[in-house]
Amino acid sequence: MIDAVDIVGYGPLGQALHRLFDSKGVNVRCIYSQSQAGEGFASRDQWLSDEAMSTLVFLAIPDDQIGLHLD
Repeated sequence: MIDAVDIVGYGPLGQALHRLFDSKGVNVRCIYSQSQAGEGFASRDQWLSDEAMSTLVFLAIPDDQIGLHLD
């Protein structure tokens, strides 16, 4: 059973996922958005450095924003 999820992106899809999970009683532990800030939203550095990252992370961002970095 998944007890918490993270959502990356808060456009129409991210917002719909947030509403869905809330209605089902699933804890949305963290939301990361480049355009949103404030309570309930994590900064990029907070989200990436969080050792307690959820088991399930939803990427609700445009395909061209997903990159593979093998530094």
